[in-house]
Amino acid sequence: MVIAGEKSGEEHAYSFLKRLKEQRPDLKFFGVGGEKLASLGMDVLYHYRDFSSMGVSEVLFKLKFYFKAFYHLVAEVEARGCQNLILIDFQDFNFRLAKKLSKKGARVFYYVAPQAWAWRAGRVNGLKKSVHTLFTILPFEKKWFTQRGVKNVQSVRHPLVKHFSEDLEKIVLKQWSPRFKEKVKVVLLPGSRYFEVKNLLGMFLKVARKLQENREVEVKVVKVAHLPAELYDEVMHYGGELVDERSISQTLIEGDICLAASGTVTLTCGLFGIPTIICYQADLFNEFIFYNLVKYKGYIGLSNVILGERVMPEYIQGQASVPIVYHHLLRLIDHPEEYNRAGAKLAKIKSELGQEKVDVAEYIEKNLLRD
Repeated sequence: MVIAGEKSGEEHAYSFLKRLKEQRPDLKFFGVGGEKLASLGMDVLYHYRDFSSMGVSEVLFKLKFYFKAFYHLVAEVEARGCQNLILIDFQDFNFRLAKKLSKKGARVFYYVAPQAWAWRAGRVNGLKKSVHTLFTILPFEKKWFTQRGVKNVQSVRHPLVKHFSEDLEKIVLKQWSPRFKEKVKVVLLPGSRYFEVKNLLGMFLKVARKLQENREVEVKVVKVAHLPAELYDEVMHYGGELVDERSISQTLIEGDICLAASGTVTLTCGLFGIPTIICYQADLFNEFIFYNLVKYKGYIGLSNVILGERVMPEYIQGQASVPIVYHHLLRLIDHPEEYNRAGAKLAKIKSELGQEKVDVAEYIEKNLLRD
């Protein structure tokens, strides 16, 4: 069984399941995923868009659905005689599945370790008891989890490095250009969830429009396929161009600067070395949870976490506003030293993520499925 409860989770799963399927054509997959996993022959019992949620309030609203799906998936594992589970991120739901089914003898290999180093460190105890193999994708995570008693930790090359391997060869260091005084190419990445795009796209477009008051601005908005087209209607009103998400690598290579919703995509921006401003807006309930119950006060952008400094400015909630974001955008494009510093720092991301050589598909095929 494979559980990829979010779009990024499906991308991660596809990055190694395609090769695993080639190695073992007899393998059958079922669970939670999307079109990409379905193309590998996976029996998709639930689409990830039905599972995806963000923040405590959205989870509470969908609790009934999650409970129903949980017991349905447990029953399917038992009915199909499934012995191996591949759980991709989607922590709370997958942790409960791991605990329940490992007690029934199923082997769990968990891909994308939870960010327990940031918050809820107690999740390590559940990993020690329920997970056969934990795959980590950030450079410092293997040591962190091993020191806390997780026995079988495999550090693997980040899936983004593998996914964009050919495009990453085309990258040249982003440096400030005198052209910025006349024309700037701005890339907008408002997110992959409905509420993210709804909350951020309008603000991003207003920042770009304000920039157009004193120079030519080419605006490209990356659209994700599973969200309704009408969500992006205002892009044309602001003179922007919609770009298919499959063209994101070329868009980032050609772009000068980026405004992005917090998430995996900001690490993609880091890999391509494009100076980026990270923004995020959640509802008031989730804002209360974040500021009052979450002890983690470090960086939210993974590029910043990996580099250990705030290379990408981070603005959340009320700070994610047109005046503030516009002010920092000007600082980057009007000051060569600021722009070049960001580009030089981000150029280190590729080497940081590409060091590990463990191949997930090969590891699973050789060490688990042949047992």
